[in-house]
Amino acid sequence: MITLHGPWCLHKDIQGHGDAGADNRREARELRALRRARGIISPARDTLVRTEALWDLPDIPRRVIHNPMPVPPASSSGDPERLLFVGRFDFRKGGDIVIDAFARIATRHPSCRLTFVGPDPGVERTGQPTLTLPEALARLPDEIRTRIDVLGQCDREQVAALRQSHGLTIVASRYENFGGTILEAMAAGSALVCTDVGGGPEVISHGETALLVPPENAQALADACLSLLDDPGRARDMGKAARKYVENHLSPEVIGQKVADFLGLICRR
Repeated sequence: MITLHGPWCLHKDIQGHGDAGADNRREARELRALRRARGIISPARDTLVRTEALWDLPDIPRRVIHNPMPVPPASSSGDPERLLFVGRFDFRKGGDIVIDAFARIATRHPSCRLTFVGPDPGVERTGQPTLTLPEALARLPDEIRTRIDVLGQCDREQVAALRQSHGLTIVASRYENFGGTILEAMAAGSALVCTDVGGGPEVISHGETALLVPPENAQALADACLSLLDDPGRARDMGKAARKYVENHLSPEVIGQKVADFLGLICRR
């Protein structure tokens, strides 16, 4: 059995480095593995549909089973004026969009702060020099730049603690298969603003468990964040609803049973 954590054909245009030969070899390896499998699990319907459209997959059982996410112990809500971004400063994760959006947010909301967690490989665009995080921050006015805390790479325990102390999480990815950052924020009970791409929206009820915005749109991202900063009660309710959804539908016990049922089907065949 194979789980579609990828595949590369869906990510190369955003995450690749322009080496067609390397891309083709990686895709060929993945396709050979898929054609030897007896069953395919996809963490998102979007991933499965896109893969089926690009590749001639074998006639074997396929099922959409979301990734599991344990729910941490309940804690008090984080600071409603603290925004958290966890991800690389690169093109795929949209770190440049986050910085642009926060500049707009900070202008209208004078007391909020952003915590930026993740490595800085730089944002690469065709025909343009790679943009690093320090370069992006240097473009901001001092009064906005000093309200951004850059922590770099943090371990899992540090990120979990940050989720408990921050009231609002931003996910600005240009594409995600099924973003773990989305589920981690929901499980922690954080209000969430997320781009409407890939498989993440399949577990989000817009306006109830998170707010969805178009990708690569800093203004839409800023407006959604501001709506929650201006209404902390709504943000808290949204975080509670998200946590409840993960607990009921995405716990390891629930997802484990779905995988076991699928494996049983494969074995019977």
